[in-house]
Amino acid sequence: MKISTRFSFTYFSKYLFILLLLTTSFSSLNAQCADTSGTGDCDFDLVLNATDIDDDNDGILDSVEDANLDLDNDPSTNPTDTDGDTIPDYLDLDSDNDGIYDVDEAGYGLQDTNDDGEIDINDVGFADVNTNGADDIAELATPIDTFTDGSFDFQNLDSDLDGCSDANEAYGFNGADGGDGGQFGIGDPATVDGNGLVIEVGVIYSLGTNFAVTDGISSVCAAAALQCGVINSLYQTRGNGGTGETEIFRLNPFLQAYVQIGTLPGVTNTSATNSAYSAATQYVYSSAVSG
Repeated sequence: MKISTRFSFTYFSKYLFILLLLTTSFSSLNAQCADTSGTGDCDFDLVLNATDIDDDNDGILDSVEDANLDLDNDPSTNPTDTDGDTIPDYLDLDSDNDGIYDVDEAGYGLQDTNDDGEIDINDVGFADVNTNGADDIAELATPIDTFTDGSFDFQNLDSDLDGCSDANEAYGFNGADGGDGGQFGIGDPATVDGNGLVIEVGVIYSLGTNFAVTDGISSVCAAAALQCGVINSLYQTRGNGGTGETEIFRLNPFLQAYVQIGTLPGVTNTSATNSAYSAATQYVYSSAVSG
């Protein structure tokens, strides 16, 4: 009996561990919603997922956010994840991780009166008379597609295709996107919370969007390119005329500036300060004319 009891306990423990592991993995992939089945309620609006046509309350219909590649009309299976952050677009309040709410990029920002990225009972003027889980006004609208290229702005990192990322233009700073793939901050995919919102230093969702994001003119990036010591790169080098050293700077999105992090050993202030330099660490230090 003792052997049998020990065996059962050991088996149960292993089973419990596996169950917890699977539950944890599932939760990390669907952090906003613990139950994406038809009987769950991902946005806590008292409308079950099976009949809720907007499961994250961002005003954009699930059928628009999900590409439905599996043709089953169910966003919870094989869901679209534009920014690759493991939060499906139909549950993601910032589907492209550009630091701008989807509700703003879709054109419904004025309905989000409390500025939390959702249009729900907490907003002035909200109504869901037909009880389908979506705001009655927003559900009749079509999200903005600035360039009319079939890619809605809320899923597009450069909505007006002007070569300057939405993140840079929305924040008015040429380095907001970290100089890499266009998502806000350094590194893509960006670090996000359970709602798919970027939580990296410097992100301010209350800024919303602005005309520069959709005007087709890369004014933010173009202007920055003319500024001494400011370039669209994660790292840069500058020659220090006083010390004769080549200094290394790294982008800090929060400060909206490059901060010195050191010097290049053995590299003096020569022509190397005006050309690309690759360190042994594989970081690329892009130079700019010192000011």
